[in-house]
Amino acid sequence: MAGGKLHERVAALTGAVRVDPRTARIGALASERGIRTDWAIGLVLLFRVGRPEDVGEFSGSWSPPLPVRDRRDHHRVLRPHSRESVATLDMPARIQARPEIGERAPMEISRRRTLAGMAGAAGLFAPAVHAQPASSRPVRLVVAFPPGGAMDLIARMLAERLSPALKQNVVVENRTGAGGALGTAAVARSAPDGNTLLLSNPGPVALRPSLYPDLPYDPLRDFSPVAGVAKSPLVLVVAANSGIQSVAELIALGKSGRPVNYGSSGFAGQSQVGCEWFKLLTGTEFLHIPLNGAGPIVVELLAGRVQFSFLSMGDVVPRARDGQLRGLGVARAERTSLAANMPTLAEAGLPGLVLDTWYALMAPTGTPEAVVRRLHDETTRIIGEPQFRERLGEVYFEPMPMTPQETGRFLAADLATYADIVKRANIRAE
Repeated sequence: MAGGKLHERVAALTGAVRVDPRTARIGALASERGIRTDWAIGLVLLFRVGRPEDVGEFSGSWSPPLPVRDRRDHHRVLRPHSRESVATLDMPARIQARPEIGERAPMEISRRRTLAGMAGAAGLFAPAVHAQPASSRPVRLVVAFPPGGAMDLIARMLAERLSPALKQNVVVENRTGAGGALGTAAVARSAPDGNTLLLSNPGPVALRPSLYPDLPYDPLRDFSPVAGVAKSPLVLVVAANSGIQSVAELIALGKSGRPVNYGSSGFAGQSQVGCEWFKLLTGTEFLHIPLNGAGPIVVELLAGRVQFSFLSMGDVVPRARDGQLRGLGVARAERTSLAANMPTLAEAGLPGLVLDTWYALMAPTGTPEAVVRRLHDETTRIIGEPQFRERLGEVYFEPMPMTPQETGRFLAADLATYADIVKRANIRAE
């Protein structure tokens, strides 16, 4: 309905509506959005109601309403709940023509029109809210582990830089439980619109699928890889006071027949996988001592109750510098700038033992390719910035730039590697 026609309907109904340019605007909005005529009329009726002679021509011209003190002389003032005030108001012609309505009709009509106006306002302007562009919605970056660790820190670093790049608020959401499976499953079930993302490590998407066949998600089917973010190798480590100086000496100890232990951060974690992989490659025997995290492993190493483990670079380098631990080999084919003085396991004759903690950005499968590409491009640009690289280095991580296709292939390869080790070493979740 055009603005002019809306004005004519309102004037015909009431004969007492002061018209201003907003009336035409509401009529135009009603026409654009297909709002019901009675809703739009009701919205107009929310404007000031005056006497019939106050209605001007629909020309867009409008004189300001009278001040309140002058209006008292111009009209009778309506006092709430006063029958006398209601009865003395100027009634529209259509109401006067229907005496059966009675003297309470103006108040009833007013209530109906007010409600209609409120409905009209919702009908006119609510569609604009529901149809708002994706850029006005926050992006949830889900981390499936508690706050406080390196993963949470890197997620917040990334969110801080992605927000201005995407022109959206990027909010880190820690959804913990079941070794990361709960948060990962939540992202898999989310709408594939680019507004819910997962920053994952190997645990939920590469290791747990081999241990829990009934997971509520498939890492290859239910996610669209976006980009690599960061990585850090694990380190084969012993206590500095253990007397073990090299990988060769540790292998000899594992073949000596003496009772020798290794410690892990718990059943079916990366540290256990690393130690069992080492056993498979070297033909050694060690007893598994599950512990609760890296801190207890360090305590047991220093006390001599366990002889070795695989720990993160961040857990090893500071303690190696302080003379507590000795890194026998970085689980990489080549040395890393994070600890250039540490040899690799490849140098010790174990080139196949490559074990990284990595973080990758993933979206629910079905996310539009253009959205994935934009997220990838911005993420890769950010992790390549010198300041971001420096901040990664402070927590012993380095950038892991990968295309979506490379990230997908990397995930599939890691998934296959973990499945092989879990099967051959008979690793089980407890």
